[in-house]
Amino acid sequence: MRTTVSIAALALIASTTACSKPEPAPEAEATPAADAAAATAAAGTRTTPPAAGTYDVTDKDSKAMGSVEIRADGGYTRTPTEGLAESGIVKMVDGKTCFDPSGDAGPTCYTDSLPAADGSFTATMDDGTVLTVKPQSM
Repeated sequence: MRTTVSIAALALIASTTACSKPEPAPEAEATPAADAAAATAAAGTRTTPPAAGTYDVTDKDSKAMGSVEIRADGGYTRTPTEGLAESGIVKMVDGKTCFDPSGDAGPTCYTDSLPAADGSFTATMDDGTVLTVKPQSM
């Protein structure tokens, strides 16, 4: 009799274990920064500032606008074809690459496309102006 009860108890335990479902994994908590990064990546835009290096910048008609040097420490120097050079820091703000100059002037921000095979990409200002940015040859 004990054997029958033991076998019945084991069968009951096995059946409830086999039918139970594992607890679902907790969902990752969404954050505004994570949402912005996912949206820009899905849109084919950059989620990190351009790599350190020197880049040539041209307008939509391939007219040279100047160059920008981005340093590994996050600093930059922009040298326009006309006007004075500007230095400051480059950082990502709300999914845009922003150049924040030293002094009182505010930052200028761009929505950058993902780099092409040659490293070039487009940088679009809020007013719709599109620039082409291409790494200089070494």
